[in-house]
Amino acid sequence: MEAILRCDAGAECSLKLWGRVVVEDGASLPDQLSRADRASTLPVLFTVAFWEISRASDARTRSMARVSAEKDGRIKELEMKLALTMCSQ
Repeated sequence: MEAILRCDAGAECSLKLWGRVVVEDGASLPDQLSRADRASTLPVLFTVAFWEISRASDARTRSMARVSAEKDGRIKELEMKLALTMCSQ
């Protein structure tokens, strides 16, 4: 059976995998896979044929980079203040 698997990675990023699904050797199929009132686990093999990573939009990426740069600047400022206090001792 052909299948698409989409994994949400958070922060508007996702991983999509296209491939083929086959039931593992020795696994038995449930009588009715569509019954919602019965939970079952079916071991399968997913063979990846193609994959795609979708990143956050450019605006979101720029925003995350700006926030990261601001935090880096604040960390450097605090490190310099700490170094100055250490020198006076």
